[in-house]
Amino acid sequence: MIDVLAITETKLDASFPIHQFHLDGFKVIRSDFTKFSGGVMAIIRDDMAHSRKPEYEYSCPNVQCMVIEIIIRKEKWFFVIFYKSPKVKDMDFINCMQQTYNAVSPVAKETIFIGDFNINMLTDNCIDHDICDIYGVSNLINGPTCFKAADGTLLDPVIVSNRARFSTSFNVTCGFSDFHNIVGCITKLSIDRQKPKQILYRSYRKFNEELFKCDIEYIPLMYVAYLMMWMISIGFFQSYFLIY
Repeated sequence: MIDVLAITETKLDASFPIHQFHLDGFKVIRSDFTKFSGGVMAIIRDDMAHSRKPEYEYSCPNVQCMVIEIIIRKEKWFFVIFYKSPKVKDMDFINCMQQTYNAVSPVAKETIFIGDFNINMLTDNCIDHDICDIYGVSNLINGPTCFKAADGTLLDPVIVSNRARFSTSFNVTCGFSDFHNIVGCITKLSIDRQKPKQILYRSYRKFNEELFKCDIEYIPLMYVAYLMMWMISIGFFQSYFLIY
């Protein structure tokens, strides 16, 4: 059960309509770059109060940043999603992270940095030294997250402002990415569960043909037929296929 899902390097542009990514019970927020590189997306439960905060988003060329404020138990949690191109210098990206954290920390109860940083935190310690040590934040991910090379690299951290408020983290192969694992964390803070949805279905084991025919009779097929006749009369189908 996912409350917030962040996707990086979406490779989308305006030619991909937003309804193409519709999910029942969730709100999709995206920030595109080009259809060949970059881009970030957030998928959030629609019953959780949230909003994007562009005034806190600091980025540099080839870095995408999205800041989402989510109200959890009357607390303001800020989710900061980054995608950094390998072309960007590490210190330029560090400066971007510092500006973002300085902006959100006075108003946030908790802050989570997540995304594809394209900095190997198993060997390069610039994020540890310039972000984690200075600001007192912690990375919950310890092992490799990207396996483009045989040994693997840690490019996808989950950096949180208060480690004690998280029960566990995960770093697993998802099967949908080219080289990257899916990473995430679970909070100790209880979040209201979504209201259950009732789904009615017919059991074939106890199938009753007469009852089925009776149910079919109540479907307003006549309205569908009238609509199709009207569409044919105005030449809708011919126009549609010509446009397509």
